[in-house]
Amino acid sequence: MQIQAGARFDLDFGLDLSGSAAPVPFLYDSSGLVLDAAVLGSNIRFKAAIGPVGVFIGNATQAGTATLDLDGNPSTRDRAAFTVSLRPDPADHRYRLSELSTSLVHIDLKGAISVDLPVFCPTQSDAL
Repeated sequence: MQIQAGARFDLDFGLDLSGSAAPVPFLYDSSGLVLDAAVLGSNIRFKAAIGPVGVFIGNATQAGTATLDLDGNPSTRDRAAFTVSLRPDPADHRYRLSELSTSLVHIDLKGAISVDLPVFCPTQSDAL
């Protein structure tokens, strides 16, 4: 099993010193969090049997595979991503801390899963 994962947190913070005696803290709309991952499982084989009769997933010549990434294709190297970001502010691309609310948060999940598990029953050589 191969696993790749990463995380990135961008905090773009500033202080507005114009116009008042007290600085006004703000976040730029480019602030956000990205978690990404790819999981590739190959040569997947297991069995549940009583004596010679059972259910077999994969065998010596035909093993199973499982992929979790952006497109579910085991031959590509792109990662699935979970993203939390602020909605773009069209005026000045920043939000005062007093303006922040859950309505300004954008959450996105992009990914796909692909599973190929050949099943054999009642013996390891009888494909279903």
